Amino acid sequence: MLNTYTKELDLMRHPDRGRFELDYNLTTAGNARFVIKNAYGETVKDTTIASVTGENVFRFLNNPKMLNKKKYTVYLQAPSGKDYNIAVRLR
Repeated sequence: MLNTYTKELDLMRHPDRGRFELDYNLTTAGNARFVIKNAYGETVKDTTIASVTGENVFRFLNNPKMLNKKKYTVYLQAPSGKDYNIAVRLR
């Protein structure tokens, strides 16, 4: 859920799977590229995953460069060529 005060998505680790999960919807199937950058614009994660038309879930773990309670921006390059981004705070 988007925090209306900070304009960030509070992204919480799934309690059973232990991963962060970001739902997304595509109009075209294909490879979706996700890039996560920190507040300084440095890339901390860059991955491409096969996605289907419709609902999908991007699941990821922390790595040594990603800390909880910090702000990140998740960038999605969709198979259609469109680019999206959202500010998140890992919880």
